[in-house]
Amino acid sequence: MREFQNEQREFSRECLLNALLALMEKQEFNKITITELCKKAGVTRLTFYRHFESKEDVLQDYFYKIFQIFFQECVLNSSYSFTETLGRCFDYWQENRQYILLLEKHGIVNLIYQPFESCLSQMLQYSDGFMDNTHFVQKFMEGGLLLVLLEWIKDSKGMTSHEMPEMLIRILQK
Repeated sequence: MREFQNEQREFSRECLLNALLALMEKQEFNKITITELCKKAGVTRLTFYRHFESKEDVLQDYFYKIFQIFFQECVLNSSYSFTETLGRCFDYWQENRQYILLLEKHGIVNLIYQPFESCLSQMLQYSDGFMDNTHFVQKFMEGGLLLVLLEWIKDSKGMTSHEMPEMLIRILQK
């Protein structure tokens, strides 16, 4: 019974995400109502509020999950070097490019900040000693990497997900 409830919960959350993304393709984010979102997702408002407090929470929940999957992949594959881990990070962003660009289009890309910060904080705790892991270094890495990833998603300037980490490491080593 518990397993069924978990599956139902995840299904409802996925329906809400997909409905929100579909609505965002056609109209402004701030004009999408919870009622409209629930109708599109085929769920009740009660179901929505059982899982989320706002539309923003739906999107943040998705990115928390994506970044957690990325983190788990990297931790489980402890043979990844720092460069390989950064490369996988760029791969994940490329795989989610359409969603990130959609957030950018609606001026809500800031919804990625908390999930990204949480993931990178965890990652740096597992880093292979590539660099000092003090609070300010961590904040520098979070901010710098986030801005680079966002720019790269908008216009890669011909740089691949495997070339970007090498370039960033060269910069950091100077």
